[in-house]
Amino acid sequence: MSLRSVSTIGVLISAAFVAAGVLAGCVVTKEETNTNNGGNTGPVYPFPTESDFCLAKAKAECNSKVQSTCNTTIDACVKARSASAVCNPAELPYQPALAQACVNSVTSAWSDGALTYTEVVANTKACTQVFTQKHIAGDSCSPPVASGSTDLPSAAVVGWQIGADASCDTGFGLSCQIAAGDSAGKCVKANVLPAGGDCSIDGTVCDENLYCNSGTCALAKTLDQGCSEVKLCEARFVCTSGSCVERKPKGQPCKVDTDCAGKDGPWGYCITDSSGNNAQCFDTFELNAFGSSCQSFK
Repeated sequence: MSLRSVSTIGVLISAAFVAAGVLAGCVVTKEETNTNNGGNTGPVYPFPTESDFCLAKAKAECNSKVQSTCNTTIDACVKARSASAVCNPAELPYQPALAQACVNSVTSAWSDGALTYTEVVANTKACTQVFTQKHIAGDSCSPPVASGSTDLPSAAVVGWQIGADASCDTGFGLSCQIAAGDSAGKCVKANVLPAGGDCSIDGTVCDENLYCNSGTCALAKTLDQGCSEVKLCEARFVCTSGSCVERKPKGQPCKVDTDCAGKDGPWGYCITDSSGNNAQCFDTFELNAFGSSCQSFK
């Protein structure tokens, strides 16, 4: 059976990892004499510890635009954003070699105080390589879970999607491919296929707006066509009651992010007010001092 990514964002990110592939894995780090380690020579990273990284990422997120919009201070914002519950909620192993790329991506994404779908995809590509179990090809993989009984925070809160790819060594282009309906899969170097491609082979995944239909990549279903867990809709639609329907526009009530239409991607964000009620659709993750979007910045 071919192993296929369950989510659209997973397909996009898997494709990005394949494109980055070897380049992402061949990280050149500076070799210097470490005076704090008996003069030994070794790689020197800009953020050698997880705490260093989380602090740098928080400072990047807590820019003047964010402070003003959320009516918060730099100290309060950095304290909130550097907390492990936001920075590394799945408590995954820290990999310092690729941390700078994540900080750079986060800095760019939050510069205007909002997150678009494209920015979340870019952050996910860069930051999944920072917190990963680095399992090799063929190893079992599954979506990470938060410590205790709480759910992992959304991509909008963390700044990137914490998914099953975090099990695998994404720095070498590996991603977690899970067959539809399964809870676990394998770390593979995915081969992203066009329409008509043979997806019956392990390690293959159909490109965006395609799905694996009896071993062949077929066009995803479009508006008003029948759909199911394995017969997927085009990314801009959602499968509801067995039919592909439009996602909801900005301002409409919602339950989850994928209910909502996005500004530059297939879906947007479902954001509640400060009490956790009255959820509405937004096409970007817009910070609002009177809504829940600012809570993790205070």
